Amino acid sequence: MHAEPLRILFPTNFSDACDRASRALTQLASVCRLDLTIVHVTRPGHRTARLTHELERFLFDGHYFGACRRLMLDADDGPGAVSALCRQDRFDLVMAPASERPAVRRLLTRSFRARLLRQCDVPLWTAGDAVASRDFDHPIRTVACLMDFDTDRVAFVRLVADFARRFHARTVFLYVVPPVDEGMLTHALTSSGPLLPALAVKQIREMFDGHAPPDVDVAVGYRGRELRRMLTHHRADLLFVGPRQAAASSWALRFSRDLDHMPCPVICVDGAAAGFAHWSFEGTPWAPPAREAALAPAGEPMRQPHLDTGWPPAFVRR
Repeated sequence: MHAEPLRILFPTNFSDACDRASRALTQLASVCRLDLTIVHVTRPGHRTARLTHELERFLFDGHYFGACRRLMLDADDGPGAVSALCRQDRFDLVMAPASERPAVRRLLTRSFRARLLRQCDVPLWTAGDAVASRDFDHPIRTVACLMDFDTDRVAFVRLVADFARRFHARTVFLYVVPPVDEGMLTHALTSSGPLLPALAVKQIREMFDGHAPPDVDVAVGYRGRELRRMLTHHRADLLFVGPRQAAASSWALRFSRDLDHMPCPVICVDGAAAGFAHWSFEGTPWAPPAREAALAPAGEPMRQPHLDTGWPPAFVRR
């Protein structure tokens, strides 16, 4: 039994989106003890009694009845203030639902979540309008993991597996092969991801050293559409996405909008959070055994370990 809580930082602007997202706290608290901090960032000189009252009342009329800290910070840079708070204290999740601003205004302003991804070294929990409050009325039963073949898969998958094990949930691995069009050539030149579904399944299964992995689902098509279909089919309660999967590359850093249309919340381990080592309920972070690290020749990278036999796996062995 894990004694340590899941530590959550919840920046709020008191919007309806934040109110809907607060219902997820009850879902998390149904299995895991929470250590919750609610923070509101206001520009210097703009703190008022009304804002203080709203901060004190946030969640008071909701469905979360656990204890929490409430902080009001004065700063011109909201994402920077939240990121600095994460560096001062250890958190497991930063909750940041999708913005409710009009689409035109979103195009003209920088994305709060994208800036958080760039600066904050903690995974980001987010959800869009497709996720209704009623979706949090049952426990987390299925955790989905969007696979990527261009980054450190083992470290990312281990985080997902440890989270799923803590919540007694099944895990399903998802991968989307890009459609056959002129864009596939660009994908093939910039990514090592497999272009055949059978090859993608094979490479995912090889991570488990020949033992039966959890469910694997591979589709061919456009990521947003296929992900929505697969998540609905598997009745996923959460989707994990890793490095290079949430921050969209453009003339300005933006959050991938297709993730806002997913039928379940998304936890992004991207940007600065790509190096997130372990959940607070785990104790010490995983590292390669000291003996094997010492045996590796100087200047030679260690081989990627395979996952262990059980599922959720007791990471990680060769």
